[in-house]
Amino acid sequence: MTLQKDQFLAVSLGAARAPTARYRVLYFMRTRDCPVCRMHVRRLVALRERLAALGAEVTLFAPDEQAPAWAADLPYPLVMGPAAFAAVGFAKTLGALQQSGTVVATATGQVVSVRQATLPPKAFDEGELLKALGVTRSEQAA
Repeated sequence: MTLQKDQFLAVSLGAARAPTARYRVLYFMRTRDCPVCRMHVRRLVALRERLAALGAEVTLFAPDEQAPAWAADLPYPLVMGPAAFAAVGFAKTLGALQQSGTVVATATGQVVSVRQATLPPKAFDEGELLKALGVTRSEQAA
């Protein structure tokens, strides 16, 4: 079963949050080397100051067992392995394609938004993320 809005994150996903964070943004990559997922990670890094100002902390997830070399320069933690994917219900479809996506939750772990995708381009939407963090459409344009 896939995680739904208003449900709560599994304790294992909520345990590492920063005490000052109002929101948790969890981005799930299809694989550590997926070029589209890496583009989404770069966008999240570019949004770092804005997300921090909104009280959001970001955690990245990849289903692989080993972290890639490029992850050493990330300002966000990268959690490796399939356990987190199973905890939110992001499965492998068609036998091999790992689902990816973005989950936004409050500091208490209540899910505000879930974007789940089989195709990586659909796994992240900046406007949807900002809306989930309480940013209005006019503020998004600014």
